[in-house]
Amino acid sequence: MFAVVEWFHDGKSLLIERTNSAMDNDLGMLELSTGVLNWITEHTGEASFKNAQFNKDGDHIYLLSNKDREFFGIALINLQTKHFDWLELGEWDFESLEMNKDKNKLAFTINEGGISKGVILDLNTSSLYSWKTPMGVISNLKFSPDNQKLAYVFNGPAYPPDIWELDLKIIHAERITYVSRSPDLKERFIEPELITYHSFDNLQIPAFYFQPKNPAKKLPVVIYIHGGPESQSRAVHSPILQYFLNIGYAVCTPNVRGSTGYGKTYTHLDDVRKRMDAVQDLVYLAEWLIVNRNIDLEKISIMGGSYGGFMVLAATTHFPKYWSAAIDIVGMSSIKSFLKTTSPWRKKHRESEYGTIERDGEFFDRIDPLNHTDRITSPLLVLHGANDARVPIEEAEQIVNKLKARNHPLILFALRTRGTI
Repeated sequence: MFAVVEWFHDGKSLLIERTNSAMDNDLGMLELSTGVLNWITEHTGEASFKNAQFNKDGDHIYLLSNKDREFFGIALINLQTKHFDWLELGEWDFESLEMNKDKNKLAFTINEGGISKGVILDLNTSSLYSWKTPMGVISNLKFSPDNQKLAYVFNGPAYPPDIWELDLKIIHAERITYVSRSPDLKERFIEPELITYHSFDNLQIPAFYFQPKNPAKKLPVVIYIHGGPESQSRAVHSPILQYFLNIGYAVCTPNVRGSTGYGKTYTHLDDVRKRMDAVQDLVYLAEWLIVNRNIDLEKISIMGGSYGGFMVLAATTHFPKYWSAAIDIVGMSSIKSFLKTTSPWRKKHRESEYGTIERDGEFFDRIDPLNHTDRITSPLLVLHGANDARVPIEEAEQIVNKLKARNHPLILFALRTRGTI
């Protein structure tokens, strides 16, 4: 799949991106007069190149990459020689690279376990500056035209998305819009703690744990699983999760193996035949919460969307005794049928993660929730959009039909007939 990234300064060429997989891409220079496409990021092994920024002369680009590394750092590429140099590296992913108008400063963020740290790099002095923010995620970095300030969107558990502004002279940030939070709600939002627990193979799994105010002696909990699977639960505001907290539920959002943000190796720990290892991570989380956060073992609910919906269905079919209730939102009920019916452009990219029907079909038959609906014992709410372009509505309909056929007493199927969820 190809996409245009940006014009070159001379207006005669385009910077082009070729997506090879969800975790691998290339950048190239397309000369419009000749149609010649010259790739500048050729590499061996898996690597990503993103957030390209041209230098003042237009003969180099600064960008984020994880070429030959676990984590994204800042690199510099000579567009003529294709020479690749590292500028800044760290032990977490760098994100959201942006350059100022004078081409002498770079702004970026560091994803420290799902929480953003903002950084300014002065290219003239090689100095690094960071600033204080609440717990949350920084995005949409933008320098002011006079290069005196940096605007960005800040989104935190206790701070719904708003625009903040960093004064570059004194390195001080302040919130400049208040469009998304009523003063009456100020004290009601809850921030999580970052926890880790050991799974079946002693792998450490990170998660955000939210505890309601004035908790009961034994707490009910909602475990919320992100989609992707190449994604990450971040420290951001969620009205749904805050609602659960407000009515007395604890909430936990794990980043099970397969999540991004913890290096390439971690992201590939759930690939193909290792799919159920990630589901076991959820079981070990439930057991950890019972022991370490005083969770009521009879009130553990599980919820997720898209791939997170598949995880919900896989957990309730393969490990049914743990869950008191479950919510599947636009989830896959069968990897095999999903690969048969999803959009062709999507199928190719998903096969690198899930496997192929030809090679892994028997494995899909063993793990697909659709083949084990007789094991579901908990109430299950299934939500899906009729026109969902990624996960076809049939993924919801086929599991609902099976549950109806055996008169499962606690099944509710909700269908939106327009748009997608």
